[in-house]
Amino acid sequence: MFSTKTERKLNYENGRMLNDIKLKELPSDFVLRDVQKTMLDMTREAIRKGNRHIVQHLSTAGGKTVWAGYVFYLAFQKDPGCQCWFIVNRNTLLKQTKDELEKFFGFDCGIVQGQQPIELNKHVQIATIQTLHNRLTSDNPVIWREFNNLPVKIACADECHLRFKGYETVRDAWDPLILGLTGTPFTQGMAKFWDDMVRPAKMKELIDNETLSDYRVKVCVAVKRENLSTNSTGEYVDDDVEKEVANIIGDVYQEWADSEDMKGRSFIGFSRNISTCIALAEKFTDHNVPVAYVHSKMSDETVQEILDAFKGGLYIGVFSVAKLIEGFNFPEVSALIMCNPMAPSKHDPNIPNSCNRYVQSFGRGARQHKGKDYCLIHDHTGNFMQYGDYELIEDYFPVLDDGKPKKKTTNPAERKKHVVRECPECHMAMKGGQCKYCGVKTKKPTQFLEAGDLNFIEGEMVEVKRSKKQKNKSQAKDMGWPEKIKFYGQLKQYCIDKKKKPGFAAHCWKSFAGTWPNDRRFKDAPCLPVGENVRHFILKKQIAFAKGKQNETTS
Repeated sequence: MFSTKTERKLNYENGRMLNDIKLKELPSDFVLRDVQKTMLDMTREAIRKGNRHIVQHLSTAGGKTVWAGYVFYLAFQKDPGCQCWFIVNRNTLLKQTKDELEKFFGFDCGIVQGQQPIELNKHVQIATIQTLHNRLTSDNPVIWREFNNLPVKIACADECHLRFKGYETVRDAWDPLILGLTGTPFTQGMAKFWDDMVRPAKMKELIDNETLSDYRVKVCVAVKRENLSTNSTGEYVDDDVEKEVANIIGDVYQEWADSEDMKGRSFIGFSRNISTCIALAEKFTDHNVPVAYVHSKMSDETVQEILDAFKGGLYIGVFSVAKLIEGFNFPEVSALIMCNPMAPSKHDPNIPNSCNRYVQSFGRGARQHKGKDYCLIHDHTGNFMQYGDYELIEDYFPVLDDGKPKKKTTNPAERKKHVVRECPECHMAMKGGQCKYCGVKTKKPTQFLEAGDLNFIEGEMVEVKRSKKQKNKSQAKDMGWPEKIKFYGQLKQYCIDKKKKPGFAAHCWKSFAGTWPNDRRFKDAPCLPVGENVRHFILKKQIAFAKGKQNETTS
């Protein structure tokens, strides 16, 4: 039960006695973007099919909050006595959402969070999902009655890819139309709650038509991914990440300081844990660069003060772990510093284990702003080199995941679109044979040779013909890149387990495939548990080597 003091703080107003809302006229310059209009039409079609829980997939900065406000506006035109709720997952998003809805539509919004005074007689309510769930399931009969008897018509759930039990609570209590808003509907099992998904435009289209900002990625000094192990959830172990990021903190600052393109850009930096987040920010402040940090152990008030100071120009950058990955809206951000390596998916090494975080982190710099030509990204993780363009990740998820076990495989033609490499001249991530930033022409990655690939000896030139046995030597001929990366990752793990030098893995691959592993994807291949096939291959190689030594001795 709540105490009498707490009940006085909550100060409930009976929402069932709502007066008809008096709508203000929309601003004369208010107009939905084409993509927002398309999303509205697609949502209406989904409703006509009988769906009540619909995901709206629109990229970061696509205008989801304003779109939701317009849906509320249309609902009030038909039923002035109803209520509409906007549900967020973080306290820091309450004020941001309230400001947007009041700015564009003049709504007088109530806030439902923690111990804030609650006014249920307001037609638009903004709540955190955790608090709303607690109110709807409260054992206090007054609170339970007030919340469970509200005339709620529509509930919009922001960042709906995050699975909360509270969504089911909202459904069971009010049975409203629930519209989920997200830029990354990639979470496993989303289809268990959500009936349908509408996707009015792909991220690539929004970048091409300049709704979203374009971006450039610089390949910087990166963590050594071969030293990172994974835990039971498929993510890199925190201690491993902390150690590797700690080794490059000086490089992170130096790359920023040496970059003329970074000058004057407001940036957000992402780390994997609190200790490295703080250390990165302090490295900048040690050089008198005004940079702050925010993390989950700080109070909401402190975080909000820092973010307000960042928006006001007091800081040029902010480092974060997860606080700013989702929902944070500051269009002036025109640079990102990535120090949060992401492990590959167990099903497909060409995509990260958390596609949501991969795309969401880029989204913090994707908003358009006057004078912003593109978002500059310093990648200290190797993520971009392994997983490729942020906007192409959604191609792997044409529908919501139903939670059933499945083996994801990458179509070679599709994967080809993702392949990027480092320009040897300007070190920007590039595609094709010519860097579009500095103009340097290079050969395809498969044509690159490194020192040691060719050995020159004196002698006569003779024609060398490959025997049939040699032609069939490569056992990797029919393997796709996911299989190659998986095989090589097991070779790397074998070297670690047996305390062998990394060159052993390269020689094993040369013996297996007939070519040296010069492609960068081999270098970035994550270590994987050694399987029977790889163990058997190494054993055969060792037996052959031993027999060769024995023959030399006998001869």
